[in-house]
Amino acid sequence: MKKVSVVRASAALAFSLALMPGAPLLAQQASGDSAGLSEVVVTARKREETLIAVPLSVQAFSAAELERSGITDLKSLQTTAGFSFPPQITTAAAGRAYGNLVFRGLAGGTSQPQDASGSLFIDGIFISSGGASVNTADVERVEVLKGPQNAFFGRSTFGGLVNFITSNPSTKFSAKADAELTDRGTGNFDLSVEGPIFGDNLRGRLMVLSNHKAGQYRASDGGILGEENTKSVTGTLYATPTDNLWLRFRGHYQQDDDSSAAFGYLKGTNCAGFTYSGMTEAGAPAPYVITRQAQCGPVPTMNSGRAIIDANTIVLPSEVAVLTQNSLLDPFLGEAPKLKHLGLRRDIVRLSAQGGFSFANKSELAFNAGYNSSNATTAWDLDRTSVLNFSNIQPILTDDMTLDARFSTDSSRKLRALVGVSYFRSTYRVTQIDLNAAFGASAFTLNIPVYVDTHSYVPAVYASLDWDILDTLTLSGDVRYQKDKVENLVRGTNTIISNSTNKTMPRLTLSFKPDKESNFYVTYAEGVQPLSLNAGFVSASADAKAYLRNLFPNISEYSAVPTLKSFEIGAKQTLLDGRLQYSVALYDSKWDNRTTLTFVFNPLSCNGPPLQQNTPACPLGVAGSAQQLGNNAKVKGIELSASANLTDRWSAGMTLTYNDAKWDYYYNSAFSSWIAPAAPSTAIPRRFDGNKLANTPDLAGSLTSTYRAPLVGDWEWFARGDLRYQGKMWDSDLNITHSDPFYRLNLRFGMEKERSSLELYVNNVTNDKHWDYMFRLADLSLVPLANFATQGLGVGLPSKRELGFRASFKFD
Repeated sequence: MKKVSVVRASAALAFSLALMPGAPLLAQQASGDSAGLSEVVVTARKREETLIAVPLSVQAFSAAELERSGITDLKSLQTTAGFSFPPQITTAAAGRAYGNLVFRGLAGGTSQPQDASGSLFIDGIFISSGGASVNTADVERVEVLKGPQNAFFGRSTFGGLVNFITSNPSTKFSAKADAELTDRGTGNFDLSVEGPIFGDNLRGRLMVLSNHKAGQYRASDGGILGEENTKSVTGTLYATPTDNLWLRFRGHYQQDDDSSAAFGYLKGTNCAGFTYSGMTEAGAPAPYVITRQAQCGPVPTMNSGRAIIDANTIVLPSEVAVLTQNSLLDPFLGEAPKLKHLGLRRDIVRLSAQGGFSFANKSELAFNAGYNSSNATTAWDLDRTSVLNFSNIQPILTDDMTLDARFSTDSSRKLRALVGVSYFRSTYRVTQIDLNAAFGASAFTLNIPVYVDTHSYVPAVYASLDWDILDTLTLSGDVRYQKDKVENLVRGTNTIISNSTNKTMPRLTLSFKPDKESNFYVTYAEGVQPLSLNAGFVSASADAKAYLRNLFPNISEYSAVPTLKSFEIGAKQTLLDGRLQYSVALYDSKWDNRTTLTFVFNPLSCNGPPLQQNTPACPLGVAGSAQQLGNNAKVKGIELSASANLTDRWSAGMTLTYNDAKWDYYYNSAFSSWIAPAAPSTAIPRRFDGNKLANTPDLAGSLTSTYRAPLVGDWEWFARGDLRYQGKMWDSDLNITHSDPFYRLNLRFGMEKERSSLELYVNNVTNDKHWDYMFRLADLSLVPLANFATQGLGVGLPSKRELGFRASFKFD
């Protein structure tokens, strides 16, 4: 009863705050005579356009708005911006090692960058790794683009993308310092100095940052869970040699050093009494039951006593030589940073250069080039319990390079064109090093099947044509043609296998603008994801390949190319003399060949006793074989955002995202070892058509509002509330159980003057304890462990209520 009262009180407070009109999602005026919303300019189509004019589902967040709402990274941005950002979507390491941008329910099946449906960009440069630790310290604005963006941005963007656009150095000398401290020990600090170097023609900025997020949980061995540390230095130069030429250079170096992730495990229980719906391979109904212990029905809460938060956090003696001396002589681990504790250690280098030249006829030539390197070592307790059964070490090495040049005609003409060329190259290398003590192993060994050495080469050309058929009617066509070549080095044989695809990705839009404050549009777009190596098949023995081909006749070294076809209808308007603005988009998409990671095991007869493996009759190891198959889904939903200013002091806004993502065809045989037919005469289900896609909420939204008023001199005081809602998410594509919906309320109070401010804030005011995310995970703590059929749930631990103080000062 107490919990219900608290939630109701929180909702009531947020609702009353929401009655305060304003513009939290767009750049807005802090004070002044006008209560209208400021015009927002975005570069969603690689040219400057107002937010209203872009016929896409786009949200834009100014630096001031990010600061006022306490948004500092992708994790804190996700609910407000209508995407999800789970740290992982398989059994890979949690925390900041991996991150998956998921738009509109289009969640990939692995944690590899090439399997992502959404991507992160910084100043238009693709970021292949390390996105979970990108911060907003020098960001001018953040643009969130939803729906297929392949025509302009290329691979891994057919769900959407986030573009962090950093600010140019100031024309006046200034310094800015930000400091933050919380009651739980979190401490963040950044300092920047910027200004002219050679008059107004060359100016620069230097920024240093040190962030420490205190771990809020401890494992049973005393180790801290969830601590995150980042240190970085960033330099930016901006030059204008002539009135029509600009150049920009940015360099960034960063170190991340994290403890074991804030992660828990829920052991399974008896699932008697639960029956689920499946299908045979032919599509006939096949209801089934779960025969092993698993998590069925309602998910236990943190207060139930069922949560196990006792993962081993102490480095084992057998790990020391591997981590600090690379005793296994793994070439990837030799290049990765040295890690002396369980958790994450990562070094990041990012370099970029941009420029543009304006011609007398108002046409423009622009280029963008960037290089990113992210080398990490992560080590974690795979079973997440105090049992010393499984430990993993992974070196993760990535680098990428982007080259892009484009020419655009006068944007004021009725017929406008843009043409560009781009080249993208990336390398992604991962090794998994295992200690499988459950099977008698006493030392770490290289896990050859879990090995990735992928090189991608993607040349492309793209073009856009906009034709104002009438003053109020515009037809736009965007298209990209690219060759996506993937090469993979096979460890042991040092042979290279490769594949390539040539793809054309169009987008066609009809936009009706009865006035400059309204835009009604309809869009059809297509997108693709890159090829994914089916590493389990490549590394399989001849007997194992024959066994796999017998199960899946079309299986090969690479997955089929995932494709998306999407329709979108949208409307955007500014009303009430600029005081109210809304945007709504309805979408309907068809996703084919979504890559699904399936663990295939030996026949049940091989489980013995005695246990048999690696024989002609039982060709797979005890851990099975990871294989990638293609399945099809339908995704539809609605995205809504609105903001308003009724006075120049009060502001409020809301966002709402509803997503209905269902499998049209879903085949997965990995579950056969822990499910059985509900009736003896029914076959074991292999298909689960009609199920919801996992790892994305069905409903998410936010309410936010700010009130500000004069205080003393140029200072104003302010009060702000942010209420964020996340709906249920399914644990797996089997839809056995789902996380509970939850609300999180943040409050901020303070005073500000231009870019200087003092504020007191409370995050998670009600101390909500719902799991941030969850996924189905085999129970690896069992002794003896004969197979992986007993199931439980891995859960992300929520950040507790935290009281903080933040100060920001600008010195001119």
